Amino acid sequence: MSSQIVRLAARLLVALFFVLPLIWVVSAALHPPGVPLPRSLSLLPTAPSLANFGRLSSYFPLGRLTFNSLWITLTAVGLTLLTASLVAFAIALLPKRYQQRWVILLLALLMLPEIALWPTRFLLYRLLGWLDTPLALLAPAWIGTSPFFILMYYRAFRRIPREIYETARLDGAGILQTWWRVALPIALPTSLAIGLLTFVLYWGDFLSPLLYLNSERYATLPIALQSLQQLSRSDWALLMAGVVVALAVPVALFLVFMPYFNRQSRSAFRRAQRT
Repeated sequence: MSSQIVRLAARLLVALFFVLPLIWVVSAALHPPGVPLPRSLSLLPTAPSLANFGRLSSYFPLGRLTFNSLWITLTAVGLTLLTASLVAFAIALLPKRYQQRWVILLLALLMLPEIALWPTRFLLYRLLGWLDTPLALLAPAWIGTSPFFILMYYRAFRRIPREIYETARLDGAGILQTWWRVALPIALPTSLAIGLLTFVLYWGDFLSPLLYLNSERYATLPIALQSLQQLSRSDWALLMAGVVVALAVPVALFLVFMPYFNRQSRSAFRRAQRT
């Protein structure tokens, strides 16, 4: 009983460590305009107000920016899941010696710093006429976004016994049917994890729109937040209201999928206890 209490206290402490910044952001966003933030820790202001959220629309088109971020992010998630899973499935079906070569190549690409790709990508996008278009933001998704995601899928597909693939082939399933009807359903937890990681990556991406977009037509929320900081540097309540809007979608998505990940964690814990 005492060990359970200790574990529960440890979990609450870790949760508080991550939740406390979110509580402070929401509390700061609810401060009335013109009232400075308190220097001491307070969970809620004495007179909470939603006025800062209304003021956001006077600085930038909040609805269009949110829509741009949402459709670009969702498109990138779909493309990443498609291409990363197909590439990983192809590698998992290769003989082992070829699998090792592809894994080494992916690990080498994973160690390549992102900043080294910026000049090459910029020149390539300019040559293709993709600058100032959403294609420049979505281009990494066509190749799986990150070698790490391909390696995650590869690990999931490799753990599926070969006999299952052979049985599907004997039943008349082609390569794509085996990928879609057999491999992907078994690797569903991996797909959800990669989908969430990809969503957070593209939703919070500030550098790509800054580098490849010139006009405001396809600007996203991170660009707007940076502009807001420059326009009203000392208005922390307004800035925190923008942060709350930017955090709302990822946090809601996490809360929706949290029960599923909890069930998967409990299943994995029970399997580990049995072994």
